[in-house]
Amino acid sequence: MASTKAGHHGGGKGKKKAAGGDETWTTEDILQAVIIGDSFNFRFLPVTHEKPRTLLPLVNRPLLDYTIDFLLHAGVQDIFVYCCAHCDQITAHMQQKIRSLKHCCNIKTMKSDRALSLGDALRDIENQAVIKSDFILVSGDLVSNMKLQKALEEHKQRRKNDKMSVMTMILKESAPGHRSRCSEEDMIAAIDPKNNRLLHYQMTRNHTKVSFPASIFLENRGVHLRYDLLDCHVSICSPQVTQLFTDNFDYQTIYDFIRGILISEEITGHQIHTYTVTDEYAVRVSNLHMYDAVSKDVIHRWSYPLVPDEKHTSKEESYTISQPNIYLGAVNVILARSCVLSEDVVIGSHCSVGEGTQIKSSVIGNGCKIGNNVIIKDSYVWNNVIIDDDCCIINSLLCDDCRIKRKVNINSGCLLSFGVVIGPDVTLEENSRFSCQKPKPKHLMENDNTTGIGTEQNEEAEDIPNYDRAILGPEGIGYVWQPELFNDYMEDERGSLHSEDSDSDSAANGFEIDDEDQFHSEVSESIRQGFADKTPAENIIYELNGSKFAYNRTVADVAQSVVLAIMDGPSSSSAKADNNSYLSYYKEVFSYYKTLIENYAKTASCQIGCLEAIEDYCLENSTVFHLIQKILLMLYNLDIIEELPIQRWFTNLPPESDETLSQRKRLRELVQPFISWLNEAEEESSEDDE
Repeated sequence: MASTKAGHHGGGKGKKKAAGGDETWTTEDILQAVIIGDSFNFRFLPVTHEKPRTLLPLVNRPLLDYTIDFLLHAGVQDIFVYCCAHCDQITAHMQQKIRSLKHCCNIKTMKSDRALSLGDALRDIENQAVIKSDFILVSGDLVSNMKLQKALEEHKQRRKNDKMSVMTMILKESAPGHRSRCSEEDMIAAIDPKNNRLLHYQMTRNHTKVSFPASIFLENRGVHLRYDLLDCHVSICSPQVTQLFTDNFDYQTIYDFIRGILISEEITGHQIHTYTVTDEYAVRVSNLHMYDAVSKDVIHRWSYPLVPDEKHTSKEESYTISQPNIYLGAVNVILARSCVLSEDVVIGSHCSVGEGTQIKSSVIGNGCKIGNNVIIKDSYVWNNVIIDDDCCIINSLLCDDCRIKRKVNINSGCLLSFGVVIGPDVTLEENSRFSCQKPKPKHLMENDNTTGIGTEQNEEAEDIPNYDRAILGPEGIGYVWQPELFNDYMEDERGSLHSEDSDSDSAANGFEIDDEDQFHSEVSESIRQGFADKTPAENIIYELNGSKFAYNRTVADVAQSVVLAIMDGPSSSSAKADNNSYLSYYKEVFSYYKTLIENYAKTASCQIGCLEAIEDYCLENSTVFHLIQKILLMLYNLDIIEELPIQRWFTNLPPESDETLSQRKRLRELVQPFISWLNEAEEESSEDDE
């Protein structure tokens, strides 16, 4: 873990002496933040093969700088930047950034080449034991001018009163259809207005309708249903969050975590709360559409003070501004007399623009040379790009060091990665993508953890690169990235911070329900293997919670499946078991899993459900049928099932039309002596009380 430091203040252990006084503070007073410096998806391919998303320039500033400045203004003192791809680039950038900072702050980069998701990253952070207090979790591609002080105070006060509140999500009011809302992240939330507790959360992408659990309306006097919110990708977390990710290996994204907490709230007691901002700006650059939207917002100054003409470090470029939103670099910008800068234009330092050139709603990086009679509209041209005469670039992105030869037309949606050369005299089709890195075939990409780029050591590599000059032009350098090579990956949400369900036929609470038999099979395997290996019950609970979460089962479902798995243990063995063997096995396994069953069968209704599951099993197994009274006595003596649920189950019979009614009555005849004993014991207890 690399560490860089600005100023005198650090985040060490124990107590610290406050600067300029005798006051001391502990590590609990130091505000920490974790920046996830990897997106864990492929949305910016092929660009992100050569540079991490967090370092891509947005209005000529690296995205990560926006995130760092946001955290510094929030008073964060310890920042951990967790990165996987291109760690060296991020570390080098942070070293430069820290030298120019005006604030006192500890910034550390944490490297990993194994993390494939946010969940993996947080489990690694928990393993390194660097989180000492509540912390801010944020994506490294966030642009925000939010003031977090009030949200932090609310979170801290809530945690004082209730340690089970593990996270505060920051949400922003944003009307449906607003350009700051990414359609992939559209969501609807149910919130308790009394305390801002999150009751339900559902992504609405690909959903024509939404559903809510009836329980949230039955258990809460008031519920606000909000479809006018967007997730800012900023969460104030307790240290329990990284622990919960470690305990639940199936949590891969933050939305896996939210979903898991909401589903298991009745078991664990953990809660998530929200904090809503209205006038402040906070948007994540999650794809190319959002890159364009956020860039325009910065130019229009919605993100103030994060705007081009405000310097935040000594090494940042200076800009002058004139109406209508024309920003020019302060050093060596040469504009021909007849060139036209219409509106919303940013041009970096050391640039030249030729005669008759028109630029509108575009950003030009540093060191660019733009020829005569060029049209650039709604486009992003990064650093050191050369564009020759008579070219037209519409709604496209050109990375560093690209060269556009004479009379090239680049149509809407094109992306040129680093160093690509186009032309002369060619027209690029809409939505084309090019890179100097040759992509792998799709079947190799599917089995690769990289971003799908071929290596120079490929056996098929040629001494002279076979560039796609039929498309790029006679002097072109680069390869075409066909859409079918990466479209699946561009839309792949696995492991991303905002993974969402794609099935429009979701269940009542918005989460997909899988086959009941598969769920029971997983529970049975966990119970049997756990007993055979003498795995601690606490560890089995984590496994069962994972299955419960994956198949959207209730607490009662888990309790019943556990009991059925134990009941079926002897009969699943290849050896024939007699009555004593059954009873001996049941006593041993029920005793072993007592705390586990109690974890799920806490209420009378759950215990009655367990008894009904045992009853159904007995109807199908003649050997166990005659052992029912001894089994119930065993469960009662172990304090797994209480007296009242047993009595209620006993009196609860199906209607006369039920084909199994006679068998169920027979089963209760076998249990009658035990029930009579319970009633007599209750009467004696009542007499003693009198």
